[in-house]
Amino acid sequence: MMRVRGRRWAPAVILAIGLATGLTACGDGDDKGAGPSDPPATSPSTVDSSATSPSSPTTDVAPPGPLVKDAHVSFRLPGDLEWYFDGKLVASAYDADLNPYDVEAAVVPLKAGDDVTDLDTDYEASVRTLKVDSPLKRGENRVIDGVEGWTAETIDNGQLVHVFGTRHNGVSFHILFSFFEKGPSSRAWIEATLASIEWK
Repeated sequence: MMRVRGRRWAPAVILAIGLATGLTACGDGDDKGAGPSDPPATSPSTVDSSATSPSSPTTDVAPPGPLVKDAHVSFRLPGDLEWYFDGKLVASAYDADLNPYDVEAAVVPLKAGDDVTDLDTDYEASVRTLKVDSPLKRGENRVIDGVEGWTAETIDNGQLVHVFGTRHNGVSFHILFSFFEKGPSSRAWIEATLASIEWK
């Protein structure tokens, strides 16, 4: 897959994460600690697993990086890679061993008469435009920010290629990840980026 390095853009510092971490580390001065009958702070019964976010320091996922957006969608890239942009929705990065990580999103206006909910047609049309040597295997549909879409995946020359696509608000949208297959955080970074998608 061709990668064109665009202008260098350093990720913004996410102050909210630092503030959130500081707030959780600070206690109330009147707190006298846990009493003898109180459950331990790490008791599974007192931890809400649904409260864990992709940017939580207790997970292996990096904090969110640069915000990518256009008139229809926005998402955040993984925060511990330095991203280079080639256009508004195309970015590349490299890890310490120079393994490539590419994200390419596309927004295409639907023509008059197109069925906005026809995900099978959208999958077939979108896959024909993707520059992937290995055939993409259709996966299960999934819902991102309240919008159902299709998924597809393959391994292409050592790269894990994962695509999510959908039709929403009069456009066809897909986002393609080509991440180093053996990267320990590749799958988690893809999921964190998908989780950050917001439709406009």
